[in-house]
Amino acid sequence: MEHLHRLWHIPYSSCLTVNDILLALLRYRGQENRGARARNLFSSERTFNAWLRSGLGAMALGTIASRYMNTAVGKAAAILLFCLGVLITLYCLVRHYHIVFQVEEDILYSITVLPITFSILAVSLAVTVFVLVLLDDSF
Repeated sequence: MEHLHRLWHIPYSSCLTVNDILLALLRYRGQENRGARARNLFSSERTFNAWLRSGLGAMALGTIASRYMNTAVGKAAAILLFCLGVLITLYCLVRHYHIVFQVEEDILYSITVLPITFSILAVSLAVTVFVLVLLDDSF
């Protein structure tokens, strides 16, 4: 844990605030490439980019759907799609920075509650959108 204090200049906890992340980005000083550090960081970045594309795609789909669906049910489905995209984007940001902190400190632990909660929420929103579109009689 002494590496984290020296590199990031913030106390480590499993609950980081946006302020902590912004300060860490401003104060970050890299380390030597020991072990598979660089490979793990690049892997985390690729995963982050994939999640970000998915989130932005869901937001774009919700925006387009709101433009072309003129019923209340269609608008509700579009809003839920947009909210799903926002949730995906926020989740990928939090998960990426947790992985970066883990790689920098040579620790490995799993956030078991966050992926399960997010998956249940995302599937619930997707099923709700599907049901709302099926119930829409305007087509």
